[in-house]
Amino acid sequence: MRRTLTACGILLAFSTLTPAFAADSGGKVGVLFGSYGDVDKPDEIEGLVKNTLHDPDMLPLPSLMRQFIAYWRWYTDGEGIKGEYAAIGGASNMRATSQAQADAVAQKLRESGLDAKGYTGFAFTFPSVAEGLEKAQRDGVKRLVVYYQGPQHSRVTSFIVFRDVQAYLVKHPEWDVQAVAIKSFALDDRYINMVADSITNRLATDFAGEPPADVCIFLPAHGNILKWINQGDPYLDQLMYDINAIEKRFPQYHVYHGFQNHDMYAMTEWTEPGLQKALEQVSKDPCPGVIINGRLSFTVDNLETLYDQATESRDELLSGEGLGGAPKKKVVAEKMFNSDPAFVNLMADIALEALRQKVDIETIPRLPVLQP
Repeated sequence: MRRTLTACGILLAFSTLTPAFAADSGGKVGVLFGSYGDVDKPDEIEGLVKNTLHDPDMLPLPSLMRQFIAYWRWYTDGEGIKGEYAAIGGASNMRATSQAQADAVAQKLRESGLDAKGYTGFAFTFPSVAEGLEKAQRDGVKRLVVYYQGPQHSRVTSFIVFRDVQAYLVKHPEWDVQAVAIKSFALDDRYINMVADSITNRLATDFAGEPPADVCIFLPAHGNILKWINQGDPYLDQLMYDINAIEKRFPQYHVYHGFQNHDMYAMTEWTEPGLQKALEQVSKDPCPGVIINGRLSFTVDNLETLYDQATESRDELLSGEGLGGAPKKKVVAEKMFNSDPAFVNLMADIALEALRQKVDIETIPRLPVLQP
């Protein structure tokens, strides 16, 4: 059974950190931002799709079945996926946006007196996590802070990046570095308030003077596999904590959520409500306006935020076609935080707190092997 987690239960510092990993220990600090990754050209899409579905943490099936599904997915849906990228201009520019994000956080750390530099590394495309770490090693980084580009911790998101960091450290025992992962900032009120502020700003700019009954708030989120959730993966509990927090901050508004699942694969069950079901719920609400805000789940723009949320979901709600409700008059989709100054400041603050062992962190040792 899935355990219910509280803020006190999650927001704790792991006691496994060594004394060497402290704010005053000196040496260059690296901040690595990682996630699945995304592509900038059509000829990169096939590799991203197949690499993602080959991963045993991403798809909990036998190796041969994963390989078959990866190739079948590309054979049946490859052209459609290319069309999704074409609809957002051909690329999400996630690589450049992520590097700008990392560089901005490093700049804030330099302003605080640290010798800091930003890096990126992705699990399923280039630059890989190993390539990002290779740069950090060449630069002489002694203390490394690793972020996943999303607030919640899960086996299928942040753990994949942390796992790849450990694999690099194991292969490079000569690198004298202390590495720590920002395991989660989902239950940090500072982050939740930032998301709430972005909704408030949209209400003020795009729906000024309109009563709460006329505006729905829709929170799309990263989907997850129920098998992992039922085995104790904290993702769903953390996300629902965030969603409930937003509902409490906007009690006069109807707040909906839905999961962008990749549940077209056999023998896997996913979080509900799925995106289509959630859009049907929003469509049937009499509100003529909708704010789509995926910032509870994503911190950087990618195909899922630029297409699934800001293009496909927006257009479906505006037309109402196939959703069972009336067309909406106005739908506004929020971009992710990217290098927003408020976000950058918070990530820099969290890095400083990580150096002092004061946030939800986990060391990335060479041994023992990290567990999800």
